[in-house]
Amino acid sequence: MTATASLGHQAATAFIAYRDGDRERLRELVALVTPLLWHTARSQHAPQDIAEDAIQTAWLRLVDAADTIADPKGVVSWLVTTVKRETWR
Repeated sequence: MTATASLGHQAATAFIAYRDGDRERLRELVALVTPLLWHTARSQHAPQDIAEDAIQTAWLRLVDAADTIADPKGVVSWLVTTVKRETWR
């Protein structure tokens, strides 16, 4: 994978590998996408504790729903949407 590969492509690749049984690839996915999720939560004016909870909940929901996500290219959008919804609760 090149340094110029998009976040979406890198995330999809890591997610596919995770879903196919390479559980260590979840670490890569978390490292890639968490900065964006922090930005997303904070852009919703969530205080730090709410942002932390929203991001953690999004990751937990991803693990629970991994087999139901039909298009791995959408995993970043799925996580961003989940974080937004969690910050609004």
